[in-house]
Amino acid sequence: MSIGGRDSIAVPGPGRMIGVSQSSAEQHPSRVVVVLSVLGAVACGALVAVQSRLNGDLGTRSADRLFAAVVSFGVGLLLIGLVTIGRRSGRAGLRTAWQSFRSGTPPRWLFFGGLFGAVTVLSQTITVGVLGVAMFTVALVAGQVLSGLIVDRTGFAGVLRKPLTPNRVLGAGLTVAAALLAGIPQLRGEATVLLLLLLPFLAGCLNSFQFAMNGRIRLLTHSAPTATTVNFTVGLLALLIAFGGKLLATGRPPTPPAEWWLYLGGAIGVLVIGANTVLVRHIGVLLLLMATIAGQVLASLIIDALFFHHAPPLSTLIGAAITMIGVLVAAAPKRRVAID
Repeated sequence: MSIGGRDSIAVPGPGRMIGVSQSSAEQHPSRVVVVLSVLGAVACGALVAVQSRLNGDLGTRSADRLFAAVVSFGVGLLLIGLVTIGRRSGRAGLRTAWQSFRSGTPPRWLFFGGLFGAVTVLSQTITVGVLGVAMFTVALVAGQVLSGLIVDRTGFAGVLRKPLTPNRVLGAGLTVAAALLAGIPQLRGEATVLLLLLLPFLAGCLNSFQFAMNGRIRLLTHSAPTATTVNFTVGLLALLIAFGGKLLATGRPPTPPAEWWLYLGGAIGVLVIGANTVLVRHIGVLLLLMATIAGQVLASLIIDALFFHHAPPLSTLIGAAITMIGVLVAAAPKRRVAID
């Protein structure tokens, strides 16, 4: 649907549209663009697994999970902020974002996707040291796929609506089953572990909505760095408030570890969020998440094997293979039959 020759983006709510331009290439990407976008999402997933390990170790070494999350977001905001203000398009995007936020068009809640990113980073710092990267990924995946179906089906935050075709539903089911197969052997039934799984599951549920909201801000500002800067600013402010409250309550400052590489999680987050902001416009939230999941699962197996010095069980290797199959099934050409 278009207004005055320009494509329109739907805003959740009956009959509400805004005249934000969206190119036909974004609406109907070529097969080459789709394949490259899927490969890019797989690479992003592998980086997320690395980030999870780094943030988890930073939280463990510093004995302060909130501190680790603040550092991750702070480093990320510093890097992406420099990129954004160093570019004319970035500065223009920031002005557009601020003017749009003040006017309330689009709705202001679209600017708060960074809160969901803060939950993800905090869940990494709290749970990865106990669960390991693979098990963290399992819980995150379950939430991502569930909410990814909802976001794509409803067109949340202006994401191009995608029907629940048999391929997409089957691909999502295979991905969830594969992730469970890869990670469940690590569970031993402890109540603490089961409770810890709820945090990355919640973070995964919020991830899909974060991707869609950031994608909408990118479309509004015509600048992926601007959208990423907004994301990190909002997330860091929320974490700083929580961290400041904790310091006032306990009076115990953290002890930053000396290993420099533990502070790279924020830089990885910038790269991943910026890439996802672009990729989601080409392949939708669900396929973006499933390709990301493939990278997460494979990389998490490698990371856990390196850090814990044990070979992955056969069930985990089979699960990783099924994950890749699930992504391929979901990415296959659409059929005419759709699930209403």
